[in-house]
Amino acid sequence: MVNNLIPSIAIVLSLTNKRVVIVGAGGLGGPISYGLAACACHLTLCDNDTVALSNLHRQIQFQLSDIGTLKTTALCNTLIQRGINADKLIHHAIRCTADNTDLWLDGADLIIDASDNFETKFMVNDLSVAAQIPCLITSSLRYCGQILAVIPGKTGCYRCLFEAPPHNEFIDNCNTGGIVGAVLAIVAGIAVQQAQQLLTNDYTDAGTLFHFDNLEETITPRKIQFEQRHDCLACGDRS
Repeated sequence: MVNNLIPSIAIVLSLTNKRVVIVGAGGLGGPISYGLAACACHLTLCDNDTVALSNLHRQIQFQLSDIGTLKTTALCNTLIQRGINADKLIHHAIRCTADNTDLWLDGADLIIDASDNFETKFMVNDLSVAAQIPCLITSSLRYCGQILAVIPGKTGCYRCLFEAPPHNEFIDNCNTGGIVGAVLAIVAGIAVQQAQQLLTNDYTDAGTLFHFDNLEETITPRKIQFEQRHDCLACGDRS
């Protein structure tokens, strides 16, 4: 029994001084926060939204009494109730942009995008590359999900693969397309695992897009490998 605990203890000890910024405190941000807080990471949680009744079926960190409360405040309160040291938590009720990085990016060892919009995902990617800070880009919709770990200077980035945000008329979201709560749990669990890898300099899965086509049928992701693009607007050679 003790021997089985040794790897877990070693992981916690290696992560206790790491700071992770999580952009988005909703369906993915909540369970990702649970997993990394339990590993003793310092967390900076960012989201400008408030809890709504429609969130409760998929955002497990909230309850009825949280409706109308800022998501970051409610999430921090939940983590503290679960025994997380309040000194390890910082929360900002803001929409993260390239213009307010002084509020949320300082000291980060890893940035995790758990937002619900492409503009923020590309912003996180571009800042990650510019600041040379690893990032994880995560997303879920219906029965589908994606996770991409980016190591600036070592792997391709989100923009290498997708180039630019799609036009608004082609964008679906949780309100229009729906999402299954179990999908969020699977994607968030893998995101936590990959975050632990990145924070301990294990880049095994970095630069590979994990894509779940239909979690109703299989939990095995497609792994899409790609090279860094020299003409990428974020990480390409601009000389």
